[in-house]
Amino acid sequence: MPLWAAFSTYGKDKDYVQSILMHNLLHHFRRQKANLHIVHCPLMAGGNRPHLVKNDIDWIMASSTPPNTLLYVDTHSDVATGQIIYGGSAPRHLAAALAEIIDAFYGKQLQPILRGLHSTSIRGLVLLTCGSAIRVPTGHQALTELVESGTFDFVLAFAGHSTIDHLVGPGILKFVESVYVFKESPWEAVISSFAGDVRALESTPVALIFRPKVEAGATPVTETRILARSTFLRPWGIDLYRCRNVACRQPILHLKFNVQKKSKDWTQLMYRSKCCKCHQETRNYARPTWVHPIEGTVIHHTWFNWPLTDVQLAEVHAKREDIVNWLM
Repeated sequence: MPLWAAFSTYGKDKDYVQSILMHNLLHHFRRQKANLHIVHCPLMAGGNRPHLVKNDIDWIMASSTPPNTLLYVDTHSDVATGQIIYGGSAPRHLAAALAEIIDAFYGKQLQPILRGLHSTSIRGLVLLTCGSAIRVPTGHQALTELVESGTFDFVLAFAGHSTIDHLVGPGILKFVESVYVFKESPWEAVISSFAGDVRALESTPVALIFRPKVEAGATPVTETRILARSTFLRPWGIDLYRCRNVACRQPILHLKFNVQKKSKDWTQLMYRSKCCKCHQETRNYARPTWVHPIEGTVIHHTWFNWPLTDVQLAEVHAKREDIVNWLM
């Protein structure tokens, strides 16, 4: 099936992942070059000139077979709003919701065209940015609406404090290949691409916004899943734990975790912590029931839905505002 792939990056030295993705796609389509159309649309202040990519947009409509589409965006996100940065420089960055950026840089016709593609087409968005785009409620909602509206079938993003290109790049490459070449479902591709990549998952959890397949007659519901690795720095893949001393409440950065109770089954481990500030010790960190182990993979990989409910936050002794300020 033809593939329309667009690449938008912001800032210097942001071409590593873009380069390996393009090289891999060109390799897979080397015998069917006419079926691959690559678009470059850098993010920069004043660079929103959609007439320059009009012919690229027309290629989607002119394709004899409805193509798969991939939009890759590599930029920063605003820590307060979760919006996507497309220009300016610190501390006066220009930021907006990604839907608005797509309209400004690619033209207002692109999103309706994507929504109108045949159901057999894969429409994906890969967003390489820091975790604010997922963790800040307004940022997460803006990305969720891109899936709910039918513009994209999935959004792959990251949910850590920072996202290091050269650590997550190989996983992104494998994910894109798994979805667009080998036809894995997005969630299966996330697991096969990142669950074995210890360095990537220890640096940042991976987020996928998508609609899981449902039984015939059922209405699909958009959900966000976080894939994480359980370590002493992030027990059960959760980084919202805080010191349980109400007068202290230091974030997980100041908590030292160790195993309290060993088990042959890693899902039955029990952790304990000690606060480096007030020195309070806390025991009995069991795996929450809403944290699911990844079956059939390397141990210590988990997933859970996002955002967490108030009940789930209370279970890890966190508050709603801790989701954004999880290191403060």
